[in-house]
Amino acid sequence: MSGRAESIDDKLVPFIPTVSAKFDLSEQLSWSVKGGRLYRYPTLNDLYWEPGGNRDLQPEIGWSCESTMKFHTQNDRLSYEGDASVFFKDIENWIYWAPINSGSILSANNLGEVHTGGVEVRHSLSLNHCKSRWSIIGHATLQSSKNQKALDQPKIERGQQLFYVPGYIFGTHFSYARNNLKLQYSHAWTDEVIGVNEVVHGYHIGRIRFLWSCHWKDNQSTSFTFFIENLWNEKYQVIEYHPMPGRHYKFEINHKFNL
Repeated sequence: MSGRAESIDDKLVPFIPTVSAKFDLSEQLSWSVKGGRLYRYPTLNDLYWEPGGNRDLQPEIGWSCESTMKFHTQNDRLSYEGDASVFFKDIENWIYWAPINSGSILSANNLGEVHTGGVEVRHSLSLNHCKSRWSIIGHATLQSSKNQKALDQPKIERGQQLFYVPGYIFGTHFSYARNNLKLQYSHAWTDEVIGVNEVVHGYHIGRIRFLWSCHWKDNQSTSFTFFIENLWNEKYQVIEYHPMPGRHYKFEINHKFNL
């Protein structure tokens, strides 16, 4: 059991309690439950971004509950972890960004009440062989996020799925690691969503990541990472009339050191 109290702009935030419990059903299997109050104050972007910020936004407040089952097993070469969760949230004053008056500029607003719930599943399998590590991770989210009160602007019917919230998201990751080298390929599938002006089609995108790291004295290390984003050059949009980048590349250098 835990709780949190805050003060924002000299105003006391409502007390936010959380209750959780975990039960070990066996050495490999466990079950946990969690429930509590939710409170999220608008971010600076929500309030002041130009254009689209809204200084009259109200904080999100509500309740949530979640139940998770986890399983894990391993031997000298092979390891497996899997978990499945069900969740539900009842939130008032949900903060969302959407085009107003069928335009292209997004604006932040509150929805009266939103019920969101669903299932999340995640599995990972790893194999150690000849000083190398092979891994595959899969995850899936099925969710329903529906407005409980009709709105005129933008037009939202009672019980309608929220704008730009997909019904499902699937993903998988393949990786290979040996010594200081790591290669990873990721692929994600996203369901179509309801937009303010029209339905935004679903899409799938791939990504490759190459990482090489070296370690120095005094616990210092340097890593070099090269990304190929949107590997298959998929044409897609997350919000209508806002096309996302095609295939593009990134390179990062990170150095860690202790003072």
